[in-house]
Amino acid sequence: MKLILLIASFFAFTDADKRCRGVDFDEKYFNLLIVKEGINHLHDLAINRNDNNVFFTYETLTTPPLRVLGYIELDAKKAGIIGGIRNATAVAVDQFYGKVYVGGADGLFKINNQKIPERLPIQDDIRSLHYKDGLYFTNSKREAYKFEDGYASLVPELLGVEVDRLVIDDENNIFFTQNKKLFRVKIGTRAINTHEMYIVDALTTDKYNKPYICTRKGVAHLNIFGDASSELGCTFPEINPFSEVAMKFNRDYPKINCKGRDWVTCNMSECFVTEETLLELKDVSCTYKDIVYIDDHNYKVADGVKLFNDEKYILNQSDYFKVSCYGYDRKGFNLLSRRWLGYKVGIRPVSVPPVTAARMDSLNVLIMAFDSTAYNGFVRKLPKSYKVLVEEVGAVILKGYNIVGDGTPDALFPILSGKHEWQHPSARIRYSKYIHLDSDLFIFHTAKEDGYRTAYYEDMPWIGSFQYRYNGFNKCPADHYLRPFLMEESKSGSKWWHGTKGRYCIGDKPQYKVLMDLTKQFMNVSAKKFCFTFMADISHDEFNMISTVDDDLVEFLRYIKQSKILENTLFILMGDHGPRFSPMRNTYQGKIEERMPFMSIALPEKLKRERPDAVWSLKSNSKVLTTPFDIHTTVLDAMGLKRLASDYKVPNTNTLRGFSLLEPISSTRNCEEAGIHPHWCVCTNAKWRTVSREDAAYKRVVDLLCIYINNVTAEKRSQCAERKLTKVEWVIRRDVKWTNSTLQETTFYQLVIVMSPGLAIFEATVQYTASNDSFTVTDGDISRISA
Repeated sequence: MKLILLIASFFAFTDADKRCRGVDFDEKYFNLLIVKEGINHLHDLAINRNDNNVFFTYETLTTPPLRVLGYIELDAKKAGIIGGIRNATAVAVDQFYGKVYVGGADGLFKINNQKIPERLPIQDDIRSLHYKDGLYFTNSKREAYKFEDGYASLVPELLGVEVDRLVIDDENNIFFTQNKKLFRVKIGTRAINTHEMYIVDALTTDKYNKPYICTRKGVAHLNIFGDASSELGCTFPEINPFSEVAMKFNRDYPKINCKGRDWVTCNMSECFVTEETLLELKDVSCTYKDIVYIDDHNYKVADGVKLFNDEKYILNQSDYFKVSCYGYDRKGFNLLSRRWLGYKVGIRPVSVPPVTAARMDSLNVLIMAFDSTAYNGFVRKLPKSYKVLVEEVGAVILKGYNIVGDGTPDALFPILSGKHEWQHPSARIRYSKYIHLDSDLFIFHTAKEDGYRTAYYEDMPWIGSFQYRYNGFNKCPADHYLRPFLMEESKSGSKWWHGTKGRYCIGDKPQYKVLMDLTKQFMNVSAKKFCFTFMADISHDEFNMISTVDDDLVEFLRYIKQSKILENTLFILMGDHGPRFSPMRNTYQGKIEERMPFMSIALPEKLKRERPDAVWSLKSNSKVLTTPFDIHTTVLDAMGLKRLASDYKVPNTNTLRGFSLLEPISSTRNCEEAGIHPHWCVCTNAKWRTVSREDAAYKRVVDLLCIYINNVTAEKRSQCAERKLTKVEWVIRRDVKWTNSTLQETTFYQLVIVMSPGLAIFEATVQYTASNDSFTVTDGDISRISA
């Protein structure tokens, strides 16, 4: 049998013959896999998503022709034939258990793991199969049956109705064909609706039981009314991480070399002079001064405690301190003294609220993030870490992860609070200087109340995630919080502003390494743990610097794997967004990379054992459109606290904004359904066309944007000059709908303009409403894409 020819025709789609014989979805290899009738006259196919095997039935080229069952192992690129079934015609898969069913002239069969057919007690001449909460089949008499628990019974809704093929969707609608015409009936009723405008060659459902038909015009999704739409979710842009554009802006930097050697170190709550220092020096005395949190903008340095030689300083009221030490060279006869000043951090003891026995062994959570790190950027600059993360840690990379707003706050608010940035409006600096963020609304508080020890480690405090545009917290958001330590160590950022010498170091270690090592210590405390570690300084201003992290990140990943931390810890390694101010941002690739940060999830081994379906769901969702709100819900789900997830619905829909990635998410999800505004949406389904200068809308959108930008700075006019338009780079308009619903009255324009002084480049999305002939724009629709 010439299976090579079959495989070749398996992926073919020609204009000469547009007749579909089989259709199914394969999330790992193809967005949509269509099998065409070719040399071998294919009849039916189904994909077992558990092992990525395709099973199909076809006619041979022999005389007389025979109907045969074949298979292709997509991962192994291996094909073969399964014998023992006369005139094999139909195939279906129970995706939950991975069971494969085949129907032929002699009845129904199940294919075991050795690809051997096992006969089931049905001897009808099978013509079609479908699996949903049981196996449905039609026979040569065009009767519809459901096979369950070893017995077959007629489908009551279809008694006396001739049926060729059928599928059942997620709304319990039975879609079926009769002489290539489409019909629908609701389970539990007998009211049959006709949809005779379609000539249907094949029917299928995706893994969410969303129905699709294959016609001579192609493949289309069916809604509950049986209407077809060709809008199949989000089509993602294909951007090469190593494109000519990307490599034009690529730079390599040497590893960070921090000078000197620290005299003091900390292990959990115990801090002491190092053994190396005591071997070199004598009569060592150190004065320890705790740095104590008051609120996000205030702290105090406590009175000093003086200790000698190997005496240990025990952390109690704070995790960190400044320390000054003196000692004498052992070879200097007490004539030569030496001095060392530094800042150190450990982990003080913290009590946790009591919890019930049922909640004592819930999963830990570790989220580690890098600023300004796109998926492409991670692949480009951290190749060793990417390889270890995928191959050794076993993380799943979310290829369809899309930000929902501008900058770090709009990336982290959804993950850490389940709310959008605009849902915390009163704490913005521009509205009030006296209203702070409520730490009780964040996931650290949720975890703390459930008996977790919590840690929030973030560097670069002078432009902190919740302190640059917001007033920050006036109550410590987590048990262990680094902000006061880094404010004191960096002198509120003056170390950063006054040059690069030592900028990336804290003592003898790179700053990112201090955070990594502290995270390791925290993940070994004896309690349930929730940790969010955010490293900004190394990549915020010059993303190419992140390459210096690669070796240390590899060591960290291997540590959490080999130390069994991943046995019971959900691990997320991510970027908040892609680079926003790099020179590449003014290119199309830069625009996409900003909107598609790196996001990976490694499931705990314990969760994999308890919820094998979650593993399958996560892998399937890795190519679906996802957002930071989904990460929030996923984390709560893994912690066993999904009941606390937000029930917020996307406006104008009945769809939740955040879904757990441990459960199936519809592959047809689009930006509107995910709550992503067109300004941030990366999906390429919609078509945008250039607006000419003669178009009346051209001047209106440009003028609106210029006026809006100047209005934002008007109250600071003594400090901010009024900007003047220098150049319009381009204006485009979306001329097709961006939803699966009827065409809406709103139209979106995008434009890029240059304004003086400073030749500032602004990118914006403007909404036009036809009913009142108005254009509108908001802060969230504007990006400044030049530094």
